[in-house]
Amino acid sequence: HRPLIITDGWMAESGLLDRVEALLGGAGIRSRAFCGAVPDPTVASVEAATAFLREGSHDCVIGLGGGSSIDTAKVVAVK
Repeated sequence: HRPLIITDGWMAESGLLDRVEALLGGAGIRSRAFCGAVPDPTVASVEAATAFLREGSHDCVIGLGGGSSIDTAKVVAVK
């Protein structure tokens, strides 16, 4: 009911993130997005995403985009 979307800056700037958030919002689902995923995820980027997750009251994680966003989301989801 309260997903965290993990993506990168390109997906955010392209409008795709806005479309996903609009679809979720239309279904009554409030989400937040972390747009700091980087190619070949670093410890620092994963820690930043994990901190962002902990700041909210999320019950799931969505990886939006390519492999790096998905890899980051997988690691954050198990932390």
